Amino acid sequence: MLIRRTVLANTTDSFPVNGRYFSLIQGSNCRVNLLNQGSRIFSSEVYQGMGSKFERIDIVEIESPIEQVVEYWLGESEYRYTPPALRALKVKASQVAVSSGVFRLVTDNAKRMRTRLTFRDDCFVGGDDLALDSVGKPINGIPMAANTQLSIESAGSLNVFVSTREAHEFVNDGVIPFTSASTDPSQRTVGKFTDLGVGYVDVDLPAHLVNTQILMGFAFSAPSLSNSTSSTNHYIMMAQSNAESASTSARVEDIFGTNSRFSNLPPPHAVNGSAESNRVLKYKKTRIWVYSTQGSGAKLESLTFKANNWQVIHTIVDVIEETL
Repeated sequence: MLIRRTVLANTTDSFPVNGRYFSLIQGSNCRVNLLNQGSRIFSSEVYQGMGSKFERIDIVEIESPIEQVVEYWLGESEYRYTPPALRALKVKASQVAVSSGVFRLVTDNAKRMRTRLTFRDDCFVGGDDLALDSVGKPINGIPMAANTQLSIESAGSLNVFVSTREAHEFVNDGVIPFTSASTDPSQRTVGKFTDLGVGYVDVDLPAHLVNTQILMGFAFSAPSLSNSTSSTNHYIMMAQSNAESASTSARVEDIFGTNSRFSNLPPPHAVNGSAESNRVLKYKKTRIWVYSTQGSGAKLESLTFKANNWQVIHTIVDVIEETL
């Protein structure tokens, strides 16, 4: 019988079935384990088109490092197939959200005749051997510029790489000044901060991460010192409020503060700093206010949040045609 199974990444799919002949029809980078009465009689990496005869098979296990649909034959007779004249039977289109690292765009399919894709951002494209070297540089791939279209006539898999970044960036194309504000509790409201022109960043948080610890990272800069004997002190703060609340009397709650003193800096006497720490954001749409209680001229250069269960989507690839 012809069996089609969806195998999840880094899992083993086990399926009970009886027969003597096994053939892999569709699958990429698969390890096949064949069992008879609880004993493993075969275990090996298998490629499309490979097959063999055994005394008896009652369980088929498929291991896969990627999520894919695997198709195989297991029966009392040998698998034979005579392909018809080549012609397209199906055309598919889709959009693929690309996350960090080497990412699978299209899984190999012996029935596929052609694939056309459009890349919205700069990236690297390659086959199953697309990988990253020890410093995170892509190898065995070719660069693709943003808004480039690629057409290939191949049944093989296609992978893409954009970035290894796993943190969500919220300040990456500009800076936000740390506005001077009072530590007086009566002044710590949304309305007071708004009147002072305190800068902020809105963070859209997945519901499952509200009121849980996530890793916050930031970097800031301040005016450079005039010489190596000068010194400066900056007390920079971050606070949060509910960005979806219209109340101007709502309280603003501190989530981070650091007092940094700079002196004896070598040329060019640049003042900057960075830090990472776990913080709890309380709202699905959290407003992060940035202000200072000492020093002037400091600016927030970057702000990131990272969680293992908060996937970063770097780009969308449009599969505008997959002809099968």
